[in-house]
Amino acid sequence: MHKVEWEKHADGTFTAHRASLFLKVRRQADCPYTRFLVRMPQPNGVSALVGSGTEMNAWDGMRAAEKMAERFVGRPRVSKPVVMLVASSAPVRATLSTALRRNGYKVSDAVSGEGALRRLERTTEPVVVVADIDLESGMGGLEFAHVVRSLWPSTALLLLTGETAPLSGEVACDGFLTKPFSVGQFLESVAAIANG
Repeated sequence: MHKVEWEKHADGTFTAHRASLFLKVRRQADCPYTRFLVRMPQPNGVSALVGSGTEMNAWDGMRAAEKMAERFVGRPRVSKPVVMLVASSAPVRATLSTALRRNGYKVSDAVSGEGALRRLERTTEPVVVVADIDLESGMGGLEFAHVVRSLWPSTALLLLTGETAPLSGEVACDGFLTKPFSVGQFLESVAAIANG
């Protein structure tokens, strides 16, 4: 494995570069675990998340990030990210996931926030999270969004809501889409947040 030089920053974050990849390890004050991220620059100038995970300490996080980066060295840049679609309604999931796949996205879907979190924990590909605020069982959509934002702050997050106005201040996200919406409006919103 190629030796990676890590730089420690004043805020306790560690960063490094491996080929064209950017690696970052950080521990949040209110979380007992360390998060690691691996990002790859894209042709449009925006970097895409190609992998992330959780480790017990910064040292293990750095080793895991380096191992993950090795898989992407020399690979072509990712064109469209994986979209994690979280919605309780089977017809909504089917319609939106079909539209995303037809437009070149890979799609991973989940019925609940808990199921989506388990999948996000194992992902090694870029992720845009689209979540319906009105999840029927388990954690609600807003709670899920808060967890995603705290554990994966650089992950793009689009919330689907039945509210007439955005839920400003309730959760930090990259966009809201108010129901009802067309498939075209949905795809435009996903593309807008995926491209930064």
